[in-house]
Amino acid sequence: MVVVITTLLHAVLLLFMIEKPYVRILILTVCTFLSFNCRASNSSFKSFTGETLAFRWENLRATETEFITEEDSISIFRNKKHTIYRIPSYHTVTTTNLNKDGDFLSEDVNTTLKFRYFVQKNNEIYGSIYDSINATNYKQRLLVDSFLIKYAFKNSKFDNFENSRKVSTLHEKDFIKETYSPIKGETHPDTIYLYFSQKLQDFEYSFSSRLDSSKNSKLFRIRYVYNAIPPQTDRISIPRQEYLFELKRANIIGQDSIRELIKLNDLLLNSKK
Repeated sequence: MVVVITTLLHAVLLLFMIEKPYVRILILTVCTFLSFNCRASNSSFKSFTGETLAFRWENLRATETEFITEEDSISIFRNKKHTIYRIPSYHTVTTTNLNKDGDFLSEDVNTTLKFRYFVQKNNEIYGSIYDSINATNYKQRLLVDSFLIKYAFKNSKFDNFENSRKVSTLHEKDFIKETYSPIKGETHPDTIYLYFSQKLQDFEYSFSSRLDSSKNSKLFRIRYVYNAIPPQTDRISIPRQEYLFELKRANIIGQDSIRELIKLNDLLLNSKK
C-alpha cells in the first residue's frame, strides 16, 4: 500500500515536469491502473467477515467435589467465495525428571497452542484441512458436514424444547432473553437461557435456523444451568454447573495470510482436477 501511494506521488510530480502530451497520457494511465488496483485490494480485505463460536463448560474433577472450567473458541472468516475455520490445537509435552538413581522427582508439562485451518469453497460439500496458516499442502479432504459435526456442534439440537416450559421473556436494549424450564431428569438442565439479537442477523453460522427465522433475530447465546445437588445417602453433593455456547464478532487478524491460504487451496484443487 505504501509503495503504491509513493509511486502515485512520484507520477503526479512527473506530470508537472514533462511537456510531451503522449508521455503525460502514459503516466496518467499508469496512475489510474495503480489507483484501481489499490482500491480493489482494499475492497477484498473489507469483504471478509468474522465470527467467533465460543464455548465453556465445567467438568467434575476426580474428587467429584469441584469443577474444572474449560473454554475454547473457533474463528470463522468468510468472503463471497470461501469460508475458513480456525481451529485451536493443543500440543502437550510431558517431561519426567529423575534423580541419579532413576527415582521419580517431578514432572513438567508444557502445552503449546497452535491453529489448524479448514478451507471450504462456499456451496461445496468438501473442504481442506491445513496444519497451519503457512502450510504448503492440505493434510486431508473432509466432508463439510463431518467437520461441522465434529468441531462446530452441527446437529446438536439446540432448539429441542418440546418438553420445556417458557418461564419468562426479558427485553433488553440489544437483545431478548428467554428462560425455559425443561422436564426434570438427571440428564436435563434445570434452566435454559436463550439470547436473541437483531444486530447479529448477518452471521451465517446458526445454532438453530428455525429459531433464527421464527424470532427474526439471531440466537447468539445459550446457557444450560444445572442446579447444585445436595448430598444424599447414596452419593455426595454436586456443585452448580453451567454450559455456555456463544456467537461473537471476530477481529480478522492476518488477512494477508488468510488470502494466501485461499489462493494455495484453489491452486491445489485445480491442479488435481
